[in-house]
Amino acid sequence: MTSAVEASEFRKQIPQAGFPSGVAVPSAIALILLLVLAGGGWLLVGADRSDEVVATAVVDSQMGLTRDLADMFTEQAQDAVTELRAAVDAAEDAHFAQPARLVKNVARGAQWHGVALFGRERGKLRAGHGAPVPLPPSTARSLDRPAIIPAATGGSAVDFVVAMPLDRRADSSLLAAITRIDVTSDARLVGEDRTMLLVSEGEVFAASGLTRKPSVSDRAAGRVRTAATRGSAGSFVTPLREGAPPGDAEDTGDAPGERARVTTYAALGDAETAAIHVVLMGDVEAQRARQDGDAAAVLAVLAGLAVAGFLALRLCIVRPVRRLRADSLVVAVGGLGNAIRRSRIREIDKLTGVLDRVRLGLGGTERTRDMRFPWVRISASTVVVGFVVAALGWSCYVLVAFGRDPGVPERLVTDTADEVRRLSASVSDVLDRGVADLRDIAGTDAAAPDDVDAPLRELSRMSRYRSVSVVADEGDVVSVWGQRPRFAVDEVPEGDGVRQANTSGRVPIVYAHASLGDSGHVLVAEFDVSYLLHLVRERHGHVRLVDAGERVIADTDGFIAFERVTNDGVESLLAEVAGSPVAAGVYGTGIDAEIIAVAPIADGGAAELGWRAVAQKPIVELALPAIEQRRAALTIALLVALVAVIIGGWHFFVFVRPLQELGASAETMLRSPRDIVLYPQRHDEIGAVAVCLEVCRRALLRGPDQLGTLRQLGPAELRTRQLRPVRPVRPRADAAPRQQVPRPGYPQPPSRQPAGPGASAPRSGRSPAPPPRRPMRVPPRDAGDQGRG
Repeated sequence: MTSAVEASEFRKQIPQAGFPSGVAVPSAIALILLLVLAGGGWLLVGADRSDEVVATAVVDSQMGLTRDLADMFTEQAQDAVTELRAAVDAAEDAHFAQPARLVKNVARGAQWHGVALFGRERGKLRAGHGAPVPLPPSTARSLDRPAIIPAATGGSAVDFVVAMPLDRRADSSLLAAITRIDVTSDARLVGEDRTMLLVSEGEVFAASGLTRKPSVSDRAAGRVRTAATRGSAGSFVTPLREGAPPGDAEDTGDAPGERARVTTYAALGDAETAAIHVVLMGDVEAQRARQDGDAAAVLAVLAGLAVAGFLALRLCIVRPVRRLRADSLVVAVGGLGNAIRRSRIREIDKLTGVLDRVRLGLGGTERTRDMRFPWVRISASTVVVGFVVAALGWSCYVLVAFGRDPGVPERLVTDTADEVRRLSASVSDVLDRGVADLRDIAGTDAAAPDDVDAPLRELSRMSRYRSVSVVADEGDVVSVWGQRPRFAVDEVPEGDGVRQANTSGRVPIVYAHASLGDSGHVLVAEFDVSYLLHLVRERHGHVRLVDAGERVIADTDGFIAFERVTNDGVESLLAEVAGSPVAAGVYGTGIDAEIIAVAPIADGGAAELGWRAVAQKPIVELALPAIEQRRAALTIALLVALVAVIIGGWHFFVFVRPLQELGASAETMLRSPRDIVLYPQRHDEIGAVAVCLEVCRRALLRGPDQLGTLRQLGPAELRTRQLRPVRPVRPRADAAPRQQVPRPGYPQPPSRQPAGPGASAPRSGRSPAPPPRRPMRVPPRDAGDQGRG
């Protein structure tokens, strides 16, 4: 009992660091973190998602289509504003000061169905031409910038009023024109099972696609008007009443049935005076998020692993180290009659053996009756590695447990097919537009290249063209606007069409050509590849353009021009798509599956190129319930692996390695106590054991009197003496100054060189150099200082 009290007092003298030092800290942190990850994994992976009527991937797919439609209408509106501004500038340059002549001149454009000029003070009509322009007087008085205002015409074609002030003056007149957009032709790729609405201020002014009851459309427009206050784009999903036809089904707020309606909306970017939104409604199959029954079991295994690992680390590392420290403290204070408890951990048992031999060497008695020698011993490294391997094994098992087939909705396959059809139509429109632009220029009364210089120069300024040139029938370039042509001039064919000039090289070369009347010359417009890349990169997922030889022309990702397509699913679809507008399907199984769709560019003059649009969407990138569950599980697995590695490294480098090094030093101490000094690496339990062994080492050298104190005592006859102070030596007053003896071969300073008869006197007004200062001697310490011998 006395030894235990003395050991407790002796322990207080040993420095001990606070948190996070200590052999029990990492195991406690591992238990807390793993249990938190198990609970967080249950919230993320095993949470109830039965309220999700439709998969997020389906909503996101329709949202992408809605944004594409909004961007398309916005681009048309921007083109209308630009054309109206150009018409106004041309009219002002021609000095048409009269309102009637100005309106008539602007109305010559084929896209304008009606043009009107309004006054700004009262908003009255000053002049008009063509169809009446329905512009309210309040809007005419307040409008100070270009704006797009829908006209309530209804049907599949909608009239937009493009209005803009003539100049920046406050009293400037307002010019307005009507342009018509055919919603049916522009939204032909929406699909037959969807409805597209154009909504302004909660009212539907155009509709296309699947016909629905007016109440359904009006209710959707009202919800969009309310939701648009929170953002320019969004979506909402509502369940449908069972048994009703698709177009007449009403929204319900009850539990979801077999179908649900997905409504997405996006605002037009040019809407200044009225909020115009594109609304897309589609009825899809309701797909409840299936609960994975293995999620609870997998996370329960993680919680059990956390508890088992905590107990293993406590029993195999924490408890033996603390018992070793307790026995070391007892021996260090002189308790040589107590038995040393052995351990099954190899590193701990080595130190207990050394400690027992030290006890016997200091005069302790043999206590074999109370000592138990373990038959099986394991290393502490084995325990740490086992904990880390178990955690990493659980993380690897998660990959298998959550790798089931996610179940791809048919709507995603249809939307991917529609997307490649839209890309195919966009590329075809761009290529056909090039031929149409050249035909418009060549169809004029121009008979020579000089007659088309002005329109070709304007054409070269468009972003889709890299260069515009005129090629003679002899193969010479007559004129070029833009950059230098990259195509072979002598290979330009006659007639009208689109041609791909190369099948290898760094950049694809594509151009449109048209004959210039009977002159024998050919107009050539080379397309800019970056413009085609822009069309491709507006799509979602991995989208590519390939030529007739299955070589890549453009890609949403980084690519090498004319690289061959090597995907098996894409190659099979490219072979099937011949003669059909689109082909799509799911290729692969499980998580490795992907949605592939191929659409040929088969419209207009671009069909002779044989190009095809290809879209690939890996299943793992979609927001399906099973995929989101797997992502959450993989996140938990990654964090568990990270915690296991950190805790394992903490145990090994902070506890196991110091135990091994201390055991080797303790054995060296037994062989030759004078050749080694034991000192703690850290102020923890292992550091306390090292301090106790150092006390025992000094006791082996100088006797048991050294036990029980941390102070290192010297011999008994050594005592402290007071030394006499050292007085500074001061020179006498009558002592001659010390002469500096010149050393041959070394130059002397000028102040120390002897003055000869030929030495020059100092300059007038300047005193000679002062003599050198004598070095100061530093006095010793005060006489009261004491030394110790």
